[in-house]
Amino acid sequence: MPHPPRPPQAVLFDLYGTLVPNFPPDAYRQATEDIARILGVSVDDFMAKWSDRFLTRVRGKDGGVAESIQAVLAEMGVQVTPEILRHATERRLAFARYLFDRSDETLPALHSLRELGIPLALVSDCTFEVVECWDNHPLFAVFSARSLSCELGAMKPDPERYRHVLRKLNVEADKCWYVGDGGSREFAGARAVGLFTICYRQPGSRDFVYDEDDSSADLEIKDFSELLALLTA
Repeated sequence: MPHPPRPPQAVLFDLYGTLVPNFPPDAYRQATEDIARILGVSVDDFMAKWSDRFLTRVRGKDGGVAESIQAVLAEMGVQVTPEILRHATERRLAFARYLFDRSDETLPALHSLRELGIPLALVSDCTFEVVECWDNHPLFAVFSARSLSCELGAMKPDPERYRHVLRKLNVEADKCWYVGDGGSREFAGARAVGLFTICYRQPGSRDFVYDEDDSSADLEIKDFSELLALLTA
């Protein structure tokens, strides 16, 4: 087993399934049903069309949260008032904040890494909820750089997704760590640019994993506190 570079020049993190839960099915369904009811449309029809546009949203092609909801409504041939759209958008953002709030267990470790002078970056395949919550949630305050698929229009394992933040931080890939749960074939992409890969999976986050990596990480940890232990191991 290869040894992690110590100390790392930077640590790059995945978001969903790693720092926060990966779309718990019950909470996701409840939020999406609520949005459909706010909009006054068929729950099943809205949920199906919302799901079908997942990759479009992740690549940023539908725009922000409100625009993404409008894209589904356009497919359904439905128009709503600005006030109704605002309520539906806020419900979707509330669901996003619910997930980001689940970072309570990972935040102390992230802050400890920052206190040691290690820059942190977020490399996430995500929709614009992350962008729209970025300035107002403590989880994102710890990051010095970000590579978000909805902003860059490309998904992992595209090597450029990792190189984007490596350039921003002015660090060398073979002296950095990448921490993820294995979705989006992220370990293959991280290794392609020379990053040391570490697998950490949020409990219960295997229910929704897109394009899971078929290769293992260089190292797997069971608890987030093990990241700090790696610095002195």
